[in-house]
Amino acid sequence: MIFIGLVFSLLVLYSEGTEEEPMCRNGTKKKYVSWQCNTVGNNRTCYETSFYYDSTNDQCKELDYKGCGGNGNNFPSQEECTDTCKQNMTTIESSYLQRLMASNFTRFNCSTPYQPPVNGSQLRRFYYDSQQKKCKKIIGARGDGYFPTLRYCLFMCNTTIVPERCKRPMKNGTRPEEDWNCNKQSNKLFCSKLIKNAK
Repeated sequence: MIFIGLVFSLLVLYSEGTEEEPMCRNGTKKKYVSWQCNTVGNNRTCYETSFYYDSTNDQCKELDYKGCGGNGNNFPSQEECTDTCKQNMTTIESSYLQRLMASNFTRFNCSTPYQPPVNGSQLRRFYYDSQQKKCKKIIGARGDGYFPTLRYCLFMCNTTIVPERCKRPMKNGTRPEEDWNCNKQSNKLFCSKLIKNAK
């Protein structure tokens, strides 16, 4: 597995040609879609994975996404989808938080003020906006004072307001422009095209 990963990394690093990703109508790209691409010879191949939040069952599920269109209820990983949208905690999570609160050990709380991200910020966290009475997603360099997931924030701050993108229905979208040939393999959407001017 290590060897395969190394080979793929080298292909990405030393591939020639355009950095083009599958494009939608009017040359647009979807905000929430994360393509991974490489070029071998005249062939450009990209792939992506998508998950959506099922509000009825409070679960994140695989999305049979076509590559374009759809809506904001589209996440590149099940982990990001769960952290962003899942509302109910497991029995273990609930018990864990209650023990932390009883011992006053929790670092994250509902009164932590928001601080804008700095260079190098990478952690995805949530903080409670007391004026709007809802939990908001942020990116920060240090996450000690913020909640690691939406459901932690909802539970501790006694609110039920969730991000708008989590309320949207599941949509599969449409295929990219015609020169991209796309097919689904396992849980990944692969799209490829021939590059005319590749060296």
